[in-house]
Amino acid sequence: MRWEGVHHEVLGRVADPAGQVVRMRSMGAVSEALVPLHGDFQAQNAMIALAAVEAFLERFHEVPAAEALDSDAVARGFAGATSPGRLEVISDQPTIVVDAAHNPHGVEALAATLPEAFGFSSTVGVVAVLADKDGDGILAGLERVVDHVVVTQTTSPRATPVDEPAAAAREVWGAERVTVAPTVAEALDVATQMALGSGPDAGVLVAGSITLVAAARMVVQREHLAQVKIVPERLADAGESSTETISA
Repeated sequence: MRWEGVHHEVLGRVADPAGQVVRMRSMGAVSEALVPLHGDFQAQNAMIALAAVEAFLERFHEVPAAEALDSDAVARGFAGATSPGRLEVISDQPTIVVDAAHNPHGVEALAATLPEAFGFSSTVGVVAVLADKDGDGILAGLERVVDHVVVTQTTSPRATPVDEPAAAAREVWGAERVTVAPTVAEALDVATQMALGSGPDAGVLVAGSITLVAAARMVVQREHLAQVKIVPERLADAGESSTETISA
């Protein structure tokens, strides 16, 4: 058995535009690596991942923890780390961040990390919730980091009709800071225009449900593909296709 604080721990972390530089102590050594993910919880996840790899190599390959991984291997391993839908940047100009927080606890972690990670001068939120979630708790938690909220709904059969979270949002932000959009695509368009009008350091945060994040990523992907005027012949002849399962 191995225990955090005894056998491994996070010694420190420094926010970086590309994520964070995390200093970790494990059974092997003290390592410092750029982890391209945001938030204290992702630093903890990185430390646990490192400890798990060392334990695996020791148990199944008889490699002593002290010899399991060198600092370069640790750095290379974390360099490729991704976490789609967790403080993920899906567009810039303005910066659009999506996060799959869909309960008050997740929103609390998001609200604690967003200012450190991005430092927006103003944040426009795009929010949709599912009927079986604590919508009021989600909205209350987002209020501390969202200056204006655009409430919408996804096409999920579990989606809360937009009028319900919109009414709740007005209780939290006040009517003047709440906008309602019937679709995710329209909500993103409204939020983007508002952020652009608020200065170069303003951003958009999309949060409230996993289906909302999926829909937002698809909207941005479609807009990006629509801007491609010329398709290289090698791609046009590749015969590849994709199928969308969640519409915006």
